[in-house]
Order: sequence, then structure tokens, then C-alpha cells
Amino acid sequence: MEDLITGKTQNTSSEEEPRKRGTSAGDSDSKSVPDRARYIFEGTTIKLREHELNSWANAFSHINLLAELHALDEYAGECVAKGKGWYGPIASALARRNREVKAESDRMRAEIAAKF
Repeated sequence: MEDLITGKTQNTSSEEEPRKRGTSAGDSDSKSVPDRARYIFEGTTIKLREHELNSWANAFSHINLLAELHALDEYAGECVAKGKGWYGPIASALARRNREVKAESDRMRAEIAAKF
């Protein structure tokens, strides 16, 4: 998997998959480092560690992930206010947006190819 920050390819393991909110990611040092210090993306509600952000960047490669996360942060807060988790709804919204952008890109490519 390609690292969003450095552009280098990383080995993947099950520990690098995005984790559900409220569950432990298996970090042995989870007590020694405050959660806030480990976030690479920190919105009002959406907070992601580097491996989570990189995983989503690879999964949703047709969108500007950081812009989409900022745009969805308020919606994530609404989900939490309703007593629901934000992770699933945000992942679904990102997947839907990624499909829309890819479909539009494919349509434009086909249109250009038809002209030549």
C-alpha cells in the first residue's frame, strides 16, 4: 500500500486496517501516548491515525480524501449526536463519492476517445 504522506510503498497487515471506533487497535503503547498525539487527521469528530488515513487513501483513490473528510466532519458529528458511530456512515459516503467521481472520469474518457 502506498503511504499518503511519503509516497512510499508499505507492507500491509491486518493491524493496518482502519479500526472501528471504540475498539482497540492493539497498540501496546496506547496508554503511554495520548490519543490526540497519534492522529494525523483530526477534524471535530473524525480523527484518523496515519495507517487509517493511508488505508482510506488507497481505497478511495479517485477523490481528494482530505477535502472529503473535512466536508463530512459535520455529518459525522450528527451521527454521533444521534447515538450512532461515525465510522460506517463516513466510509459509506466516501465509497459513494469515489464511485461517482470514477464514473464521471470514465464517462469523460469515453467521450474524448469517441472524438478521436
